[in-house]
Amino acid sequence: MRNLLILVIPLLIFSCNQKKILIVADEWPQMDTMADRLGEHVDYEIHKAEQDQVDFDLSAFDFVFMYVHESNVRNAEEALIEFTNGGGSLIVLHHGIASAKMKNPEWLDFIGIELFPRDHHKYPWGVMGHTTHTMVNLNPGHFITTNGITYDKDIPFHSEYDTIFHDVYPAFDLTDSEIFINQRLNPNLDEVTYYIILMESFSISFWV
Repeated sequence: MRNLLILVIPLLIFSCNQKKILIVADEWPQMDTMADRLGEHVDYEIHKAEQDQVDFDLSAFDFVFMYVHESNVRNAEEALIEFTNGGGSLIVLHHGIASAKMKNPEWLDFIGIELFPRDHHKYPWGVMGHTTHTMVNLNPGHFITTNGITYDKDIPFHSEYDTIFHDVYPAFDLTDSEIFINQRLNPNLDEVTYYIILMESFSISFWV
């Protein structure tokens, strides 16, 4: 009986402590694919919710992914901000900083992004589709840029803005893709640089 208890107790602890992921989205084909891929690599409980269903405390989740194209619903926005400020891990994907978020100034302030209308005199928001751009890894020793990612070439890069980036870096291309223009990081916030996105056909680059 004693041996049985020793075997059962760790199993119960593992079951109770299994990590949980919540995906909050309003477009699901992409997120369903991501959920399937996550399920192949991690033994986490994966939950999904539309943003208008998120009106509860998120502290039961270890990680929350946010992929909402439209403007934020107030209750969901407050829940995501409270979750993150309380120590939770929030991953904001793509549309989470799209132009509709101009209607959510508190959200933009929270994530440290500045967005301006399409007719702004200096930083007009825009989007470019069906592009090919090169992801250059400027932080090659970091887990985020190395875990499960394959690089098929090396790119020499020198930043005219920051002298620490002057080397040859691993890179890969994304084809038939999309990129937002003039989504500016708040200069008053600390940041970690992972990639520079190069688009030779347009002679422009973006920091990530």
